[in-house]
Amino acid sequence: MLMSALVSGYPSPVIVNWGRDFHKSPGWFGGSHLGKIDGTLEFLDAITSDQAPKDERLGPDDLILVVDAYDLWFQLPPSLLIRRYMAQNFAAEERIRKQWGISTPWFSSNKTEFVPKQSIIISTQKKCWPKPDLGSDPHCDELPESPAREDLYGPHTDEDPEQFHDVRPRYVNSGSFMGPVGDMRRLLRRAQEKVEEKRAAGINIFSDQGIFAEMFGEQEMWRASKRRYHASGKIIQDAELEIEADHFDYGIGLDYIQDLFTPTVFEEDDGEYVILRNTTALQKAAEDRVIIPPRVYGVPEDMLGIRTPLSEAGIDTQADWADLPLYTDFWSTSVPAIVHHNAHRNGLKGQRLSGWWKETWFFPHLRRLLELHSQPKSLEPLFKVSGQNGAKDLSFWAPAADATKRNTRIFDKEKLKDAGLPESDWDGLCIKEGHEDWWSEILQDDEGPLHVGGSTASES
Repeated sequence: MLMSALVSGYPSPVIVNWGRDFHKSPGWFGGSHLGKIDGTLEFLDAITSDQAPKDERLGPDDLILVVDAYDLWFQLPPSLLIRRYMAQNFAAEERIRKQWGISTPWFSSNKTEFVPKQSIIISTQKKCWPKPDLGSDPHCDELPESPAREDLYGPHTDEDPEQFHDVRPRYVNSGSFMGPVGDMRRLLRRAQEKVEEKRAAGINIFSDQGIFAEMFGEQEMWRASKRRYHASGKIIQDAELEIEADHFDYGIGLDYIQDLFTPTVFEEDDGEYVILRNTTALQKAAEDRVIIPPRVYGVPEDMLGIRTPLSEAGIDTQADWADLPLYTDFWSTSVPAIVHHNAHRNGLKGQRLSGWWKETWFFPHLRRLLELHSQPKSLEPLFKVSGQNGAKDLSFWAPAADATKRNTRIFDKEKLKDAGLPESDWDGLCIKEGHEDWWSEILQDDEGPLHVGGSTASES
C-alpha cells in the first residue's frame, strides 16, 4: 500500500498505531480494527494542535484519506481522487435537495432552510456486515437504495440480496474513507464514544466497520424521518433540526459507483487488470462475464489529459493511461483510484496479493520510481479548481514538510512536538523474521537492496 501511494503521487503516508499491542486494549474482541478509530482520532487531535510542527500541522478544512494498511493498492493520482470526491459530493447534495424538496441551489448565498450535507465518503460493498449480534446494528433494511444504474447487473439486479453478484453496492466497507479533517474528527469522536458505551454495557464489538455502519444507518433513519415529517406539511424549526443533526448527521455518504475505492470482496469476478487500449482484451473480458453489449471502451473521460506518474517522472514521457494495466470493473466501468484486494473466497486474497502485484502499472518501474520519489522537490498543488464568478481558486496541497520528508512517516504522540512525524526507511517497515531480503519479494528485479533517501535497505 505504502509504495503504491508514494509512486502514484500522494503525500507521504502516515502510519498510526505503529508497534501497538492490541491485546492490551480494552474490549480486545475487535482487536486492531477498533484501533483504526481511537488511533486515527488521536493522530488527528494531535496533528491539528499547537504541538504539531507548522509544516505538518493540519487544519479543519484539509482533506484526509484513511485506508487499511495491508491489502489496498493505489493506482490513480490524487488529482483524480479529489476530483471524483468533489463530483460525488456535488451529485449527492443535488440528490439530497431533491429528496428534501428544496428548490434553492446548493451554491446560493440565500439559504434559509436546513439541508443535510455530504462531506465524508466511505467505500461500499454488496453485503451488509457485520450483523447485529456482533456488537453493532447497521440497520440493513433501513438504508437507501443505490443511485447507480438500476440494471447494473442485468434484469435481475437487486432481486435477491443473497446473490451478491447481482446486488448493487450500498453497504459500508470501512477499508477506505475520506473527508475534511474537522468533519472526520467529529465522526471518529462519536465512533469512539459508541465503542466506549458498548464496552461499558459489556458488548463485544467485532470491528470498526460495524460502528461506522451503525452511524450511517442512524443518520439515514433520522434523515428519512425528517423528510416524512417535512412532507406531511408540518413545520420543523431549523434550530431544532440542527440540534438533532448534531447528534445523528455526520455528513456521511457512500461511494456507490466505486470510482474512488473498489473493495473486491463479494464482487470477486467483476474486474481485472487490463490495458484499456487493448480492444481485444476488453471484448474478451465482457464475453467472459456475459456483459452484452460490452460497457468498457477505453479510458474514462475524467482521466483524459491527466499525465501518468511514469510520464511526470521522465521514465516514459509517452506513457498514456490507455497503455498501462489498470484494475477495471467491467460491469460498473469503474477504474478506481484505490483497489481493496479483500476478496477472500477460496483463498483469493493471498493469491491476488502475490500474483496481481506484478500486474500493476508501477511494478516494472518500482525501484526507479521509489528512488526518484525519495529526492527533495518543490511542491505543486495536488489538484486545483478555478474559482467561478469572482471566487478564489481552490487548491489542494501536500503538507509543506513533504518537500523534504519524502518517505513514509510514523505518528508517535510523545515525539510530535520535538520531532514532528519522523520518517521510516524501508528496512524498518518491511523486514520481519524470515523476510530480511524483502526487496527480492517486492521488487523482484534481481538488483539487490534498495537505495533511497540517503539510506540503504541492506542485508541484516
